[in-house]
Amino acid sequence: MSRSKKRNPVSTIACCKSQKKDKRICNRIFRCRVKHCLRTDKELPYRLREIMDVWNFVGDGKCFWGYDWNGIEKLMRK
Repeated sequence: MSRSKKRNPVSTIACCKSQKKDKRICNRIFRCRVKHCLRTDKELPYRLREIMDVWNFVGDGKCFWGYDWNGIEKLMRK
């Protein structure tokens, strides 16, 4: 696996590699709110976006960098 490479030159725009921690926190909050709404007979949240704003996550989304970019070798490493 030391020579494995990504198939597509796609990565996050910001300095982080992934948004895994933010997604885990968001899902925990979502499940907690659903349990609370079930106990109190309130209306359930429908989406994660109702709980937490995805624009406040660490990364700013993903971007396709293209194959003719200068730093493509470093980007394609896993």
